[in-house]
Amino acid sequence: MPRTNDDWKTRKPKPRGEPTPPTGWRFSLGYVFVAVIAISVFNWFIVSADSSVVPYSEFKALVSSGGIVRIEMDAAYYTGYPRTPADAEGSRPSRVYKAVPVYDPDFTRLLDEKGVTYSAKPREGNAVLNFVLSWVVPFGLMFLLWRVLQKRMSGMGSNVLSI
Repeated sequence: MPRTNDDWKTRKPKPRGEPTPPTGWRFSLGYVFVAVIAISVFNWFIVSADSSVVPYSEFKALVSSGGIVRIEMDAAYYTGYPRTPADAEGSRPSRVYKAVPVYDPDFTRLLDEKGVTYSAKPREGNAVLNFVLSWVVPFGLMFLLWRVLQKRMSGMGSNVLSI
């Protein structure tokens, strides 16, 4: 096959100062790096360690000593509210203690002995909404993305085998 002037080896470089035509979307690693840094900073501020979480043994010792007068039990935490003058005024106390629940069958007996008021908090949220947000929406987005890509790709190879 004879060489033509369009061969890549014979192309002349463009003179400086001439603008190059855009070749489409260009991927830059810098954008990915900035996005990763932004997400990391966001997570650092939002998901920072909770200073009110104490070890279960310390939480139990506070209940035994009478430092905690009310407990809200959740699937994730036991939240203890101490006895303070703020309780009499009806406002929230300034210090709240949280502990990760540990299987301890004697804990409720201790709460009854010390006269601590305890209650269980139900899970927050709607089960149907949680199902839709965690199963239907992601699959719907993947399906829509697949359809868009399929439409873009359908016109690319139409002239490959035509004469």
